[in-house]
Amino acid sequence: MSFNPATDGRQSADGRPYHSLTAYGQSWDRLYGMDVRTVFPGHGRPYSNLRGKIEKLRAFHDRRRDKILRILETNGAVHGSQSGITRFGIARQLFPAMQGLEVYHRIAAVRVHLEVLEADKLVCSSPGDSGLVYRLCRERIPV
Repeated sequence: MSFNPATDGRQSADGRPYHSLTAYGQSWDRLYGMDVRTVFPGHGRPYSNLRGKIEKLRAFHDRRRDKILRILETNGAVHGSQSGITRFGIARQLFPAMQGLEVYHRIAAVRVHLEVLEADKLVCSSPGDSGLVYRLCRERIPV
């Protein structure tokens, strides 16, 4: 894997963009079908309901994605508008009490979701005065 500063992203050996959140989800897919009795995670207590844990993780990340899309929508950050919002701006709205080293982790959490949303062509980015700014690629259709 390498880093391409021109695209602000990591690339796999074949040159395609690497999205850690997508890879994480693919690992859940592989684990979901396994007959596992007990999981011994790298941190935290052992647990037995692997499928339930994966379902909770998927739901958590779906909610996070939806919150980010709502933030972009609420800020009028639609492609073609003059506005946009940075990763930090999104993180500040998702985690208003963040401080210290936590700021870095929260911005990284936003970044992995934005990478996937851009790959899915739901979100567009462009250079701004304070770094990349993000917008919805098109107005969302209410669900």
